Amino acid sequence: MSPMNNRVVDLNNIPQQWFLASLTHDHTPIVYVGQSHEPRAWICKLQYAPNGGRMTEGVGGSPQLAVDNAIHNVMARWFNRDA
Repeated sequence: MSPMNNRVVDLNNIPQQWFLASLTHDHTPIVYVGQSHEPRAWICKLQYAPNGGRMTEGVGGSPQLAVDNAIHNVMARWFNRDA
């Protein structure tokens, strides 16, 4: 499998009236005042369109997993059900 195949993301399951606010890769470990924070891999943030707010994020080892986790978190938090 090509490394680029890992970067194709299906956005068809994002709930109606929600949009992809960002999909980023956190690749820098941080060490600050004795605390160490490992990178969280891919971070997806979904935003509610009509009135703003409701920013919801998902984290995963691939872009698609981060999007899937964000969709799951939107459904669980704002619709009180699993995706």
